[in-house]
Order: sequence, then structure tokens, then C-alpha cells
Amino acid sequence: MPLSDFSADSVPLVHSDEPARPTRTQHEVLVGEQLTGPRSAQWAVPLEVTVEGRVLPGVLQRALDQMVVRHPVLRTVLVDRETVVRPPAATVPLTVHDLGALPPEAAAARRGDLLRAEARAPLPAGSGPLLRALLLREVGDRNTLLVHVHHAAFDGLSTGPFLRDLAAVYAALVGRAALPPAPRITFDDAARWLADDDDRNAATREAYWAERLAGVPRDQQVPGGQAAAAGAGRWDGDLVERALAPDELAELRTFVASTGTTPDALVLAASAVRVARETGRTDVVLCAPTSTRGHADVERVIGPMMRSGLARVRLDGDPEFGDLVLRVADETDRDAETGTLPWGDLLRLAGLDLPAGAPRVPFLTVSMQRGVPPVTAGNVTWSFVRELASGGAKADLTLFWDQDNPARPRVAAEFALERFTADDAARFLDEVVGVALAGAAAPTARVSRLGRTAAATRRAAA
Repeated sequence: MPLSDFSADSVPLVHSDEPARPTRTQHEVLVGEQLTGPRSAQWAVPLEVTVEGRVLPGVLQRALDQMVVRHPVLRTVLVDRETVVRPPAATVPLTVHDLGALPPEAAAARRGDLLRAEARAPLPAGSGPLLRALLLREVGDRNTLLVHVHHAAFDGLSTGPFLRDLAAVYAALVGRAALPPAPRITFDDAARWLADDDDRNAATREAYWAERLAGVPRDQQVPGGQAAAAGAGRWDGDLVERALAPDELAELRTFVASTGTTPDALVLAASAVRVARETGRTDVVLCAPTSTRGHADVERVIGPMMRSGLARVRLDGDPEFGDLVLRVADETDRDAETGTLPWGDLLRLAGLDLPAGAPRVPFLTVSMQRGVPPVTAGNVTWSFVRELASGGAKADLTLFWDQDNPARPRVAAEFALERFTADDAARFLDEVVGVALAGAAAPTARVSRLGRTAAATRRAAA
């Protein structure tokens, strides 16, 4: 989950069947997809889910079909900045492969090939459908479901509501029971609330961010990397990842609990220290995706309620690591309380305007992911595992921290092949984790004196 944004609103939202105008986030996604052209898989979200229990493909098909009825955003077609088309609900494309009869090695290879191919297949927002699925039936009652959904209709915090509703609908259909009530509030209702909030608070936010970003150094490109890899396109990317070891998780959680800070602030601080070590900068700007789910009524809503935000981390004076994290936590809390601005406005205020048609965000992006608890309904358990690589990169380098995932605690780095190799990205990721662990173990150490953990040793423990 990204950093939170907006203070919680207690006034109940009102439902309307009228489609809302595209949100600013949806417009940014649409523009990004238009720039990438046929590489629209970059703007989709391929979710790997383990399903344990007897899965009937015909019932799963009916359950997926119900999802686009119950959540209209999943059948949205974005025409332009002002226009949404909402076609009638149609059958969700579902492909089924039975791998249970294959030898284990052959099944594992086939599984990997099928997941990779689906995750990298285009899913255009301008024509639909915005939702596809791939079911791999494995040994016994173990199955893998790849839910492939477009970013114009989905964000990371949509995963929990989606799985809970899909599991409940599937269980009802298997038991031939009445379907659970659909959520009262839809994404259209949430979009209208967000637009009203933007209008009410625009001047306050503009003034706050103008002061917050005043004097930012213009050179904020993520350090390191190299020239384009042979054959790499402007949008090509890949992903490296590793699991977090139990002792590492324990150390990070102990630091957060003992200091009263947040995992978000710890990771932002460690990332800024890593950038500073290579560049000598003491004023680091990071891109930090920010959730706009600030209302209790949107907890069950599926849809893209997030924005690209900026986090500014100052390291002048060589602070103690613990003090740095506390300061970052305080500043990001105030940022969230004020609320963010559209991406272009933030860049303008920071003096970091990107050239028209720039392929990616050029500075380091840090995306905090929140765990999605397994969902059991009837005799089937649905467990989110991870988001797969789409074959593209929206930023030169994005670090994903998914340390609360009960199925697979991990960290990952998505990287642009024009800038980085897999080894470059893995080394950078390991060094950020090393800074975080060193700082957690020695919070009174100055950031310039934090110990460094060897990347090779860390990768060997993955």
C-alpha cells in the first residue's frame, strides 16, 4: 500500500448510478498508455494468487463475471480526459491449464512460462476488457490464479477488497446460496468525493507544497546504471526480488515499534541515505505513490485511488539515523494530512518538470505495499502472493517493500533496461536493505557511519 493521504472524512458518501468523469489518476494512466503504445501491459496489474481447495472452473467463470457487475469500474473504457464509456457486463476472459499430470520439473517450467506470458500480454484501457484471468490447476487441490487487471481500474489497495468479494461470491455460487450484497459505494462515488475534496482544498495544498518543495536541487536522477542494454526499448523493464529473512523482519519491526515511527519512514530514510552515499546529495527527493483512501466508505471499493507523490528527505548535518527516521515520519504525516497535488503540479513546484514525452520518472521511486491476509470462504482459501513483472518500467528504478505479506515477505526492484542491468538493480536493492538494517541495529549512529552489509551475502540468504 502506498503512503496514506487525506484525513478521514466521517460524512457518509452518497451512491449514484451515474458514471463519474475520469479521475486525475485515470487520466495519468491513459496518457502513459498512449505514450507506450502497444506496450500497455506496463499499465496493468498482474496479481498471482494461490487458491487452495477444489476449484470448479465453470463456477470461477461465473464468479469473475459477477465481479464486473458488482464493481462497474472493472468494465470502464476511458475514451479521453472527459469521457467514460461503461459497456454492459460481459464474460471475463478466463484461460485454464491443467498441470497436474506433468512431471514436477516440467510443471514448474510450464507454470513459469504461462505466468510470464500472461503478465506481459497487453491489456489496453481504451478497448477493454480491463480484467482477464488465468487458472493453473496443479497437484491436488492447489491452484494458481493470475488476476490481470488494468491500472485504470485498480491499485494495490484494491487487492484485498477484490479477493474478499471474489471468495465470497465463489463460495455462494458453489453452495447455491444467495450472493452477498454488492458494496453500496462504487468507485464512481469515491471519484466524485475526491474531486470535491480537490476543489475545496486546492489553494491550501498549493501553498503548503510550494513551501515544502522550495529550493529543491534540480538534479534528482537516481544514481548508477549504465547505457541502454542491447535491444532495449524506451519502456522495457524487468524486476528482481528477494525474500526478507525472519531475523531481518524482526529487526526492522523492533526498530519501528521501539521508536514509535513507521515502516514507510524507515524505508524512505534508508533509500535517501543510499542515494546520498553515491551522489553526495544532502537534499533528496523521492517519488512516493500516495493513497487517497481517506474515507471509511471506500474500504471495500475497487479502483485506482492513489497518486504519485513526492517525499523530501534532508540529510544535512549528518543526523543520527533514528532521528532522521523520526523527522521523515513527522514530515510525511504532515504531507498526508495536507493532501497531495496532481503529479504535474508537484513537479512544477519542485522545479523538476520533465520533458514532454519523457519515458519514465527519472528519480528513485519507493512504493510501500501492505499485506493482504488470506481469505477463506467455504472450503477454499485465496492467498495473494505477489505482483508479477509486466515487462515495463514506469520509473528508472522503483523499490517495492512488501514486508507485511503473510504469504511472501519480500522486497523487489523494478528497473528500466535503458538504465540498469539486473545486477545493478539487485545491488541497489540490497544496499538499501543493508542501510535499513544497519540503522535499525544502531539508531544513534550518524548516517555517514552506518555499517554496510555485503550485497552478495544478502542475496545468498534470499
